[in-house]
Amino acid sequence: MASAKELWDIEIKRWWPAASSEDGEPDMPHDTRFDREFPLYIDYGDYDRRWLVPNNSDQNAYFMEILGETRVSKVENLIKPWREADLAGISTPKVLSILNAIFKNHYIQADATEDKVRRLYRNVAERVAAETGIASKLFMDSPFVKWPLYDYA
Repeated sequence: MASAKELWDIEIKRWWPAASSEDGEPDMPHDTRFDREFPLYIDYGDYDRRWLVPNNSDQNAYFMEILGETRVSKVENLIKPWREADLAGISTPKVLSILNAIFKNHYIQADATEDKVRRLYRNVAERVAAETGIASKLFMDSPFVKWPLYDYA
């Protein structure tokens, strides 16, 4: 990070000093400096020794795309398995009807064992495979199995 800080300081320099004040050449604008607005929104903190990223109200989303994950990308990552399940046909009314038919007769409480819940999901996967042709493994890898469909209220 020390070298990144050194490069940063060079890049944001507004004027590049002339080699000598005696040769008559004036200080010149630095050719490769960042856009004027850039240093207003992101900087390197000498005390923290890390990049200082602005609050959300200060265009954080723009810079987080460069530096890491945004709130939008987090949501996209959460939605991705559901989209894949939908493309595979797992979110169709037929599959949801099978899921409902098997689970509606079982009240999942806090004392339910993982084996019981897994057995119910396997029953759904087998019936989905038989009635729709969707592979059991595809259903078992879907968010319907990975994310709970019940609460303990």
